[in-house]
Amino acid sequence: MKVTYNGPEPEIEIVRAGASWTVKQGESVDLPDEVAAGLDGQEHFSVTAPKTTGRKATTDKDDQ
Repeated sequence: MKVTYNGPEPEIEIVRAGASWTVKQGESVDLPDEVAAGLDGQEHFSVTAPKTTGRKATTDKDDQ
């Protein structure tokens, strides 16, 4: 998921589960879904889910 940081600091470091990402003010970065979900709704962060095709997922069973 895309996360955008719009806070007062020029850049911040997000540290989760032994990994870290540096995000600059106004910059959008791709983060793992579980990390992005933890930032959703927090002040200075906006999270955008990837766009979908609008098509229903199908399986081989649907073709039979």
